[in-house]
Amino acid sequence: MRTNMEGNRLADFVVERGFRLLSQEWVPADNAVISANMPPLLIMAPAGAIDILMPASTEALKGLTFVMMNNSANAITLKTSGDAAFTTAIALAANESTMVICTGSATAALGWRAVGTASS
Repeated sequence: MRTNMEGNRLADFVVERGFRLLSQEWVPADNAVISANMPPLLIMAPAGAIDILMPASTEALKGLTFVMMNNSANAITLKTSGDAAFTTAIALAANESTMVICTGSATAALGWRAVGTASS
């Protein structure tokens, strides 16, 4: 039996075997918008170089995390919900992956940070 549990908090838990994130394979167009309700693993394959707009950074979204994979030969640049660049640019070159985390900052350009962008 499976039970959906939403909004729960766990502390000191151990994953003993296998850990899998819900994922979405996606062919985004330029200025596609990522919703806070999308799954945490986004596998993207755009047809050309594009910008992706992240959710607006708010205290309520602080800690929201996405793992993103660019499965294409095209560049993906992440931008604020207002289509502006982040203070520290977030871009995925062909076949790169990254993890992005919402800082909760009310200053849009500081709202998201990338951790560990790398080719695989």
